[in-house]
Amino acid sequence: MSAEEKTGIGRKSRRRYAPEEKIRLLDEADKPGESIGTVSRRHGVSPSVMFVWRRLRETGAMTAVKADEELVQPAHKFGSCSACSGRRPRRSRFSRRVWR
Repeated sequence: MSAEEKTGIGRKSRRRYAPEEKIRLLDEADKPGESIGTVSRRHGVSPSVMFVWRRLRETGAMTAVKADEELVQPAHKFGSCSACSGRRPRRSRFSRRVWR
């Protein structure tokens, strides 16, 4: 079985990009006179993929977690933070109601 038969005729396999490559392409798109559309066409990347990368970069999700970083924030009890102020979370209007 040839490689074309495995992936389908005319079908490309999924490409993987290193975070450094993603950042390099986004930096190129940020230059004056450039756009995500022109950079994506030049490098053969879908513009929608580059928009997702840009959103990830803006939220800080593009960088990896370091070995000494904490992954999970400690949980809190109800009423111990100003956001909760001792109230229980609201029930969804679609949750099952029990009539007593």
